[in-house]
Amino acid sequence: MEPRLVESGPEMAVVRVDVPGLTPDDAFLAFTEPSSLVRWWPQEAETDRRVGGTYHLSWPAMGWHLRGRYTTMEPARALGFTWRWDHEPGLPERDVVVSFEPVPDGGTRITVTHGRYGAGDAEAADRQGHIDGWLHFLARLASLAGLLDTGTPASLGGFRNE
Repeated sequence: MEPRLVESGPEMAVVRVDVPGLTPDDAFLAFTEPSSLVRWWPQEAETDRRVGGTYHLSWPAMGWHLRGRYTTMEPARALGFTWRWDHEPGLPERDVVVSFEPVPDGGTRITVTHGRYGAGDAEAADRQGHIDGWLHFLARLASLAGLLDTGTPASLGGFRNE
């Protein structure tokens, strides 16, 4: 299933995707384990997987660095983290919450809630950029779930985000 925007109002961005064949445990690891993250999202990833721990995702070819700290760490259920790009110092730090719910026919419903956004054109543009990014990258994650051969994200085919 393709990711979709969920009605959420201008202060939040909520994107959801159902991923058949990916358990909530494996979906959680896909968001937190560096070797899994680089298969669908950043080119490089460092994570300290605990509440208060930090992460650093980077795209060296573009000079992009995304950093934050973990605020929620509930394996197979929920992940929360702060979000700030090094190359966008004028924008506020955002909060992201990702939920992982089993779906009846197998697989996982992943819901990403990103925000809070204020009023104005810059805030609306930032929200839209986040929506576009989550739609793109969650589609990549969903397309890789079918390549799992051992049931863990570490086996996501030899795909690498280059």
